[in-house]
Amino acid sequence: MFAAFDPDFCIPKRQEPGDSEAVHLAELRALRMEARDGAAVAHRVRKVLMAHADRAVTRREAEALFDIAETAREGASEDFAALFAVAVANHLLSAGAGAAEASIFARSFWLDATVLAAAQSGVAAPSLFAQVVTAALTEERVSACEGWVARGASEATLQAVTRAADPARSWVAERLGRRGAALSGAEALLVAALKPCCDLTPASAVAKAA
Repeated sequence: MFAAFDPDFCIPKRQEPGDSEAVHLAELRALRMEARDGAAVAHRVRKVLMAHADRAVTRREAEALFDIAETAREGASEDFAALFAVAVANHLLSAGAGAAEASIFARSFWLDATVLAAAQSGVAAPSLFAQVVTAALTEERVSACEGWVARGASEATLQAVTRAADPARSWVAERLGRRGAALSGAEALLVAALKPCCDLTPASAVAKAA
């Protein structure tokens, strides 16, 4: 689990507006090359993504994560699989969010070690989303939120953003379908985690909301 790698992990300060996204994406591409050679890069990928901790995962970042997932060795890593599934789910669902829901998709909540550990153990998106919404509404770390008090609110919000996320959902389903049924471990975890709210199976030309 990620906490075991770095128990003192903390969220970096927000970067200045002048920081280049190109540099950020170049770091992810470099990590892909390391993963292709067999290196375990999940923890460093997480740190790169958390450089923008207050906003959702972008399409270009999600593309870079898919590229890493398609490398055979890293695609089988449980740590990377959880990170990939949560980050791509964040991108997909945030595409349907309005201004009122924007804060819910901050990476500081989604890439929290508690959420990643739950995803790694097979917890599906609705339960993960309830934890994240509870943390966002209470302004607490996810690990400090017990009982998921916002489950009702999160279910309504999840339904709304899922319906509005058609373009992103179609793109993710298309990307998964490029290799047919030959999904990496990371891609398979993404499909399983989102199945209760989105059908992303490669056979679907366009994923359908449940």
